[in-house]
Amino acid sequence: MKRVKTVAVIYFIIGFIWLFVTSEVQAFFITNGAWFGVVSRLRDGLFVLVSALFIYYVVSAEINKNKRSLRRLYESEKKYRVLVSGSKDAVFFLDGEQLIYSNPKTLELFGCGKEQIGKLAFSDFLPPQPKDLKDSREKYHQYFQMAMKGKSQFFEWQFKRLDDVLFDAEVSLMRVNLHERTLLQVMVRDITQKKRVEQALRITEIKLHEIFDAIDDTILIIDPEQEKVIEANRAARERYGLVDAKPLDRAVSDFFPASLVARLPDLKAEIEARGFVALEAQTIDQKGQVIPVEVLARALHYNGRGFIISVGRDITERLQWRKKMFNAVMEAEEKERMRVARELHDGVSPIISAVKLYVQSMMDSDDENLRAAILQKAGETIDEAIVSLSEISNNLSPHVLQNFGLVVALESFIDRVKEMHAIKYRLDLKIEKRLPPIVEIALYRVIVELMNNSLKYARATEVVIKVNRINGVYLTYKDNGMGFDVDKAMAESKGMGLFNMTNRIQSLGGEITIDSARQKGCTVKAFLPLEE
Repeated sequence: MKRVKTVAVIYFIIGFIWLFVTSEVQAFFITNGAWFGVVSRLRDGLFVLVSALFIYYVVSAEINKNKRSLRRLYESEKKYRVLVSGSKDAVFFLDGEQLIYSNPKTLELFGCGKEQIGKLAFSDFLPPQPKDLKDSREKYHQYFQMAMKGKSQFFEWQFKRLDDVLFDAEVSLMRVNLHERTLLQVMVRDITQKKRVEQALRITEIKLHEIFDAIDDTILIIDPEQEKVIEANRAARERYGLVDAKPLDRAVSDFFPASLVARLPDLKAEIEARGFVALEAQTIDQKGQVIPVEVLARALHYNGRGFIISVGRDITERLQWRKKMFNAVMEAEEKERMRVARELHDGVSPIISAVKLYVQSMMDSDDENLRAAILQKAGETIDEAIVSLSEISNNLSPHVLQNFGLVVALESFIDRVKEMHAIKYRLDLKIEKRLPPIVEIALYRVIVELMNNSLKYARATEVVIKVNRINGVYLTYKDNGMGFDVDKAMAESKGMGLFNMTNRIQSLGGEITIDSARQKGCTVKAFLPLEE
């Protein structure tokens, strides 16, 4: 091509010189007459040649331009075929209903071979629809018609493989012009797994919502920035009268007092720092009543925003129990003080008074024999006072328990009881080494209280006491007494002994059960954990 350009330019220049520059030479030949015709023909021929070369140059340039365009188009089509062939989606072209080209993924997705695909119509991949869904195919053809009008379509559909297995897919339809033909490009993406995941997520969401509503504690989702409650579970909606309030959009002040609402920014900062906040607060129900609650609040992040999830538990009964426990402790302490005062007044005080009289008599008498006798009596009386004080002290805090442990203390206590009561005791104490002091005291007090109840109220004739140490301490106490109504006794003031026992065990993280009925005796089982 470069050579053609060069020749054309040279001849063009020659022609230009011949036509316009060599007029004198032409005049010379013209003067000689004979050469005039030859020169004219030569000039015309040269002009035709130059013109032909110029036209050739122009046409050749256009042809090469078209070749380059065709080459680029071919390369572009080749790249497109490579992309289509390597696509993870099924891509094929439709000429009407006929498939004229498909990539390997199409064969894999629809379960057919190269020989089969060319003989199939697109309708062969549409599943048979029930009569009540006959409009489905019509809707599908509407998508095709819209795409052929130049409006690309994107939708979800269900297809059928050649082995009649159905699968869900996302479909994209787009009109394309290829080789002077108007075709429909179809892209199909299998979303069966996506649908399964979505279904699983929906089921999980339903289950979580059911769990959310099944929890008896009130759960509130709070937007701290707007000071709004945006979601609540069933228990919260019932407590606050929000059964028909959906979607929920209520101020936090409708649920909590102003003092707690004012602390929201500080609580949010503390939650972000620690991960949670636990506190006792008050909430206001739909009747305007103030309810004490234990609140556990944690951070909740959703869609790039921070929320607070608040779980509230009504602690009205717990506070009542705490108050009752406090009153029981105070009453037990007062009763113990009164008992000690009574024993001192009735037991020790008369003895000391007697000692005083002996001393006074000795001071008033001059008889040495009488004074010696009085002194002996005073000494004996002082010994009696010492024994009485020792018994009182032992009841307050048994020295045997402190010095020798639970097993020896219980055996010593039972030996003293046997001297005053005709009752059979069977001890089964499997404790190889000393227990922590606080556990020994708790078990000793509980067993002593149970034995006093068996003697004083139940009129039992036989008592069985078992204590085992296996990953903690297990106590079993049984008597064959008259029995009683446990719930009624716990509710009445005479149940303070039972309440105190329960409180002792539970305050150490243990568990206790009391089983009794009229004329069926009483069985008490308790467990106390040990830190090994």
